[in-house]
Amino acid sequence: MIKLFKLLKFWLILLCFTAIGIAIGFSSENTQPINLSFLDFKSPEAPLFVWLLIAFIFGVTLTLIVLSPLFLRKKRTPPKK
Repeated sequence: MIKLFKLLKFWLILLCFTAIGIAIGFSSENTQPINLSFLDFKSPEAPLFVWLLIAFIFGVTLTLIVLSPLFLRKKRTPPKK
């Protein structure tokens, strides 16, 4: 059982390093500045990977905010016997 957890931990670490490597490669290839426009709003110029990073962080934050009541409710509920 312990070997299984070590193997899963190894694969998780390998997956994280692979994702970080892909993100670094993507960001180094997409350094041209762009500006986003929506209706009459024009954003300041920034590289594409910056805008994608901002969108990713915003999405993760919004998901955590929306799901936090569910996590808190499960924590407060006593275990059933």
